[in-house]
Amino acid sequence: MTTAPKNTLAPELGLEKSLVFPREEYAVRMARTRAAMAEQGIDTLVVMGPEDLYYLTGYRSMGFFAWQALIVQTEGTPVMLSRDLERRIYLNNSWADKYLAYDDHQDPVTTVVDLLRDLRAHTGRIGIPSSGLSISANDVARLARELTGATWHDSTTLVPNLRLVKSELEVAAIREAADFTRIGMHAAIEACMVGNTENDVAAACLNAMISAGSEHVSLGPLVGSGFRAPFGHASWERTRLEDGDLIFIECGGAMHRYHAGAMRTVALGRMDDNRKRLEAASRDGLNAALAVLKPGATSGEVDAAARAAVDQHGLGDYFNHRSGYSIGLGFRTWIEGMSLRPHDDTLIKEGMVLHVVPALSDDVTMMAISETALVTADGAEPLVNLEQQVWVK
Repeated sequence: MTTAPKNTLAPELGLEKSLVFPREEYAVRMARTRAAMAEQGIDTLVVMGPEDLYYLTGYRSMGFFAWQALIVQTEGTPVMLSRDLERRIYLNNSWADKYLAYDDHQDPVTTVVDLLRDLRAHTGRIGIPSSGLSISANDVARLARELTGATWHDSTTLVPNLRLVKSELEVAAIREAADFTRIGMHAAIEACMVGNTENDVAAACLNAMISAGSEHVSLGPLVGSGFRAPFGHASWERTRLEDGDLIFIECGGAMHRYHAGAMRTVALGRMDDNRKRLEAASRDGLNAALAVLKPGATSGEVDAAARAAVDQHGLGDYFNHRSGYSIGLGFRTWIEGMSLRPHDDTLIKEGMVLHVVPALSDDVTMMAISETALVTADGAEPLVNLEQQVWVK
């Protein structure tokens, strides 16, 4: 298992820093961020998403429902602003010790305006996310009204785009997460039996992953049985498993907040010809996509390969969503911003990690064989490596 490096003490706390990665890793990330700022003419960057904050500083907290922001300028140590309740965890988690808190009775937008003025960053070109769960349109409008001397730039995708290509340390964490995923999925499949409930399946999956070393997962496990199987994004709801049911499962373990996902279907009691066709089509779609998933290909080319393989089975109408997405860091979800979708010209690069998901469904059926894959110089390397099948029990 990966172990966190030893570091200096947090000066305000007298505690050893709990950095996930060496300081050199964060220095590289900050340098890449500042290079992107320079390309876009940004003097000051306001970073708000929990994944982006973690990526740049190491800060990890479940308190992302409240207003928090990292102020990054062209040089110097960035400054973090958050609720005072987050002070201890930020200073313990982060390599950067410049920190400003606001109390719960204070207005965070007013506080960040004052901070930007104190940093003399209120008259330059400021990059700030214009959308997302971390900031509202009203917040953006208020900042613009308060700081009339600033020029505003939409930086919603600046750090997320940098995160798409993973470092060796990030890949190592995802490999460990993939091990947890494999363990959890096998436990979930074992729990699929007539008389058990969806809760039993989810509990078996989580217990196995956590016992193996997984951290809190940002998504799922998703468990849908019977008429709920084709829902796709259904969580467990105590539904009892019955003979003839299909059970859709999606799970993913987490290491250092990095995830690896997998989807599989379990059939209780029977696999008719239509189910067997769907199983073969999902498997062929996955392998066709993996064969094309290599540096220099486009997102659209990978998607087209998956769809062509499914179409050969005459089941294209069952493939009604994107064929994959970038996966990695997650607090609210493990899904990152890049999709494998029709006609998209986004280039595939070495170091990307994608969850390829040729799940096939109609109103009564769901068949899904997916894989999390690392893009290497030679092509796609499967990381979870679950059996490519539907389990019949």
